[in-house]
Amino acid sequence: MVYQLLDPSVKLLLVARSGDKLQAMVEALERQGVWAQAYPCDLAQPGAAEALFRRLTDDGYRVDVLINNAGFGKYGRFDQISLTDTLEMLRLNIENLVALTHLCIPHMLERGDAGILNVASTAGFQGIPYMAVYAATKSFVISFSEALHAEYADRGITVTCLCPGPTATAFQERAGMPVEGVRRFMESAEKVAIAGLRALLRGEVVHVSG
Repeated sequence: MVYQLLDPSVKLLLVARSGDKLQAMVEALERQGVWAQAYPCDLAQPGAAEALFRRLTDDGYRVDVLINNAGFGKYGRFDQISLTDTLEMLRLNIENLVALTHLCIPHMLERGDAGILNVASTAGFQGIPYMAVYAATKSFVISFSEALHAEYADRGITVTCLCPGPTATAFQERAGMPVEGVRRFMESAEKVAIAGLRALLRGEVVHVSG
């Protein structure tokens, strides 16, 4: 399990839209001796990053390792994907990722030993017809992460970008994309998560999983 890579003293602050599923995850982790706390939050909403950060600081927490994993895609011709979905994708995949990073870095600089793991995708290495906006958002995440790695490597903050290939999650279902052609290439979410954490610990700039 991923948590076996973590020191027992680590406090996990878990963020997701579904409060019930998030709480179930917290309880499962606690049964394994891992400290975790749930923060239900829809990061696709305007200002969500700032509101979440205020909750964390009000509760007395300061983030030492930030994992920006939230994101979604939509499959289809650009004009057939609703503008609402497109703008929500930009907010979640780019805007609030940047906001959370910007909010957390000042404390990380004070600490001088911190990490940021941004989850992009192999889709970010090229334009992808019928996933034009999603692929573009992941290109942004790769470029952004590479630049921050250079800016902060000598200031105690490691920034790593994880670029998974097809992964066995609910991503494809929500995106409305066909999966038969890639199902046999899919890696488990656990394997991808472990690869990302190990890449961060090694100080890699970009790591492709799968």
